[in-house]
Amino acid sequence: MKDAECREILDELDEQVVFIDSYTSEAFTQCVLELKRAKVIAYDCEGVRLSRTGKITLLQIAIPKKIFLIDVMTIGGKEVFTDGGLKDIIESEEILKLAYDVRMDSDALFHQHDVVLKNVLDLQLLDIAIRRAAGGIVEHLPSLSKTVSRRLTNAEILVCEDLKKRVKNMYTSVEDGDLWARRPLIDDARRYAALDAWVLMKLDQAMRPNGTTAPHLFPGFDEKWNERVLNASRKRIDEYKDKEIPIEQGGKRTAEMTQAPPF
Repeated sequence: MKDAECREILDELDEQVVFIDSYTSEAFTQCVLELKRAKVIAYDCEGVRLSRTGKITLLQIAIPKKIFLIDVMTIGGKEVFTDGGLKDIIESEEILKLAYDVRMDSDALFHQHDVVLKNVLDLQLLDIAIRRAAGGIVEHLPSLSKTVSRRLTNAEILVCEDLKKRVKNMYTSVEDGDLWARRPLIDDARRYAALDAWVLMKLDQAMRPNGTTAPHLFPGFDEKWNERVLNASRKRIDEYKDKEIPIEQGGKRTAEMTQAPPF
């Protein structure tokens, strides 16, 4: 990737990443302290066929100018969430968590680690609401790449597309698709993981400048729409985790997995 802006974004990603593979390390202690002080964090996770039955191997949590990659597979879930204190942060009603289609992550966190996500803003739903408020008809759930292409700069879009292609190629070349269970993580895998959390922060800045989605920027979007998004986000936390039959990544696509919900 030769474009100067794209190179700057990749350098920014590399500078912001803090990789943590020990919960007794100073890096993990500092991570927890910074997250406890934050008002907004971006959350994502990776795993092998991620679901309640597909293990979480990596957590990505971003705050402004820093992205923590927490190696759950190496450290251990009890050490990360209970002993390390991340459970309290993820379950805090005082810290807003940015996510993109939170359902699978919520299901995995609850059934694997007894962690319940709280106070979530699902940016997939926010993108849908902004378009509906402006009079658009939105019937299908937008992929993250679709929302990125609508909301971010050309350079940011190019970086996302390039890393996505590289990781997709890695998935097809790694036996059984267990890329996120391989250690050490190769550089592109680390960048891709960091990018997911970084993108959520960027989308939040684009759709909620100064922490609010203002009507003068997004026609028709008012406080009632904002409440609809937050209420729909709360419902999404429970949507998969409360099912008797688990939803599995790569399984059969159902209507609820592809259709935009009414709200």
